[in-house]
Amino acid sequence: MGSWRLRSRTSPALSVTLAQIEQSWRDQIEDLTLVPLPPFARLVDSCDPARKTAYSHAEVPDPARDAPRYPRVLAEARAYRSGLFARLLIWLVLVQDGSQILHVHMLPSGARDLGVVSLDLAADPSGHLSAATIDVCPVGWPRRLPGAYSQALQNLQRQWALPKPAQAPEWTTKTGSHLCYHARGLSREEDVGAVIKYAVALVRYQAHVARLVTALPAGDARRRAVLEAQKSLYQTRLHNGDGREAVEGCLAGQEMQEYLSVLFPMSVIV
Repeated sequence: MGSWRLRSRTSPALSVTLAQIEQSWRDQIEDLTLVPLPPFARLVDSCDPARKTAYSHAEVPDPARDAPRYPRVLAEARAYRSGLFARLLIWLVLVQDGSQILHVHMLPSGARDLGVVSLDLAADPSGHLSAATIDVCPVGWPRRLPGAYSQALQNLQRQWALPKPAQAPEWTTKTGSHLCYHARGLSREEDVGAVIKYAVALVRYQAHVARLVTALPAGDARRRAVLEAQKSLYQTRLHNGDGREAVEGCLAGQEMQEYLSVLFPMSVIV
């Protein structure tokens, strides 16, 4: 995880996933550029809400179980962009009770009729994956991905022999595809490994296929449909997800909205 400040606190499963995804972006996206997030969005610490200590995550001790600020919540975010992708986000949320959430998404530029890769992995105190939701959220299509794209996802799912899926959270039905993969309670090492490999393979596939898709011309009705679908997806993410629920308790209402608006900015959808 290199320079990630929360690397020493992150579970092995999420650490490996994050590192491999970030390295895949660097390897495959030539013009990858780090987006300078405002300081308040780079690292959130419920034990230092006023951000008085630059290295609070390392210098401020975790509160006792009966202390007012228990459980501590730490969240770190990093965003990139490129010519093919308007937003590449990695968002890591750690809760003192042991639960950890990793969210990743790849938002193509508005000129490309591509789905949005969206990954949500949750680790429990034992280090296992308590939940995983992996999908390519369709834009411009009514919840179904094109045949070639669908076939690629099905091939990847078969290749990594994913464990039996569970019913996905209800909010995913608003944006997810018919191939959304969701699983719970993954404790076997081979199951955890299969899910991680599938997630990374999907990220790599998206980075590859983005280079092959022709940009939609201005004024094209499909382009407008893509932009509207991307906005709908971002609106859904602003109000749902385990990461939001975990961070909500340590940020006031307005500050929470500003924080999420930085992570999921509507301004990049053009």
